[in-house]
Amino acid sequence: MSIEKGEIMNINFTINGLFLLLLILVGIGVGVFLILVLSKLKDVVGKVDNLLEENYTVINDTMKTLPEITNNIEAITKEANTMITSLKPELDSLLSNVNGISEKVNNITSTFEDVSDKVQETTNGISTAIAITKNSLKYSKKNMLKSLSTIKKRIKK
Repeated sequence: MSIEKGEIMNINFTINGLFLLLLILVGIGVGVFLILVLSKLKDVVGKVDNLLEENYTVINDTMKTLPEITNNIEAITKEANTMITSLKPELDSLLSNVNGISEKVNNITSTFEDVSDKVQETTNGISTAIAITKNSLKYSKKNMLKSLSTIKKRIKK
C-alpha cells in the first residue's frame, strides 16, 4: 500500500490502546522518578558512610563511656532523692516561716500606709493653719498700721 500525494492517512485508535499508551507513559515517568530518588538516596548514604568512617573513634569512645555515664546519672538521681526526702521537713518549716514573714511584712506595710495617711492629713492641717494665720497676720498688720496712723494724726493735732 502506498500513499500518494494528496491522500490522507487514517489511523484508528481503540480506547484500550489509548489507555495502554497512557499507562506506558506513566510507567516511564515513575521509573525515571524512581531512578532519580535512588540516585539521591545513594548520595545521602555515601555521605553518612563517610561521616561514620571519619568519626568512628569518637563514636566508639562515646559508646564505651555510656554505661559509666548512665551509672553516674543513676547515682546522682538516688542521692538527690535521698537529699530531698531528708530536707522535706525542713523545707516545710522554711515555707511556713516564709509565709509568716510575708504576713508580718504585709502588716508592717499596712501600718506604714496608715501612718503615712495620718502624717499627710496632719501636714495638710498644719499647712491650712499656717495659711490662715498668715492671712490673719496680714490683715492684722494692716489694721495695726491704720490704727497707728490714726493715733499719730490725733497726736499731731
